[in-house]
This record gives sequence, structure tokens and C-alpha cells, in this order.
Amino acid sequence: MELPPVILAVPGAFAGLMSFVLISRWLRLALAACGIEPTPGLTKNSPHRSRRAAAILAIIHPIPWLVIAGIFVGIPHVLASSARSEWIWFLVGLIVAPTLMTAFLYSAFARAKKLRAARSTNSV
Repeated sequence: MELPPVILAVPGAFAGLMSFVLISRWLRLALAACGIEPTPGLTKNSPHRSRRAAAILAIIHPIPWLVIAGIFVGIPHVLASSARSEWIWFLVGLIVAPTLMTAFLYSAFARAKKLRAARSTNSV
């Protein structure tokens, strides 16, 4: 019995959620290298206390290089493959899962910010 290709979106979603953590870490390093504090108040706990260290770590971090290699090498290979539909479903899971995670996190942080603002105005 053959599995439908849609099932391959599940491992793609898993890979996408795992890469979400790594990509967000790289974005935090890149922001710190530009002098922007990504999360105010957490600088003392950051391993990159200087902009120079953050810039070096952002450059040697493997994630942007793997993404670039995946775009230029992987996608043409997938489109030329005989198992094209299976790989497309995997890529759908890889893209959709982090996108949904970002949307959920953004809405949760916006709601928490709104609740903190309402509590601070009520307590004053």
C-alpha cells in the first residue's frame, strides 16, 4: 500500500519547525551585529555582548549558507526529480509550518502586550 504524497508534508513541517529555531537565532545575531537589540532587557544574558562578536557569529553561522545552497541546488533538483509531487509536499510542509508558527507567535505576543498595557492602566 502506497502512502499519499500529502503525508510527506508532516516531515517537512517537522523540518521547518526545527529550522525555525536556527533561523531565528541567526536573525537575532544579525540584529545584534547591526546594533539593534532584538529583545530589550536580555542583552546581559546574550552570548554576544559586543557587535564585533555578533557580526563574526552571524557571518560564520551555517544557516544562511545552507538556505542559499538549498535554494540554488535543492529546488532545481526537486523540480527535475521523478518524485516531484512528493518533494513538493515536503517543501509545502517546510514552508507552511514556520509561517504558521510566526503568525501564532506574533498574535500571542501582541495579545500579551495588549493585556500588560490594560493591566498597567487599570492598576494606576
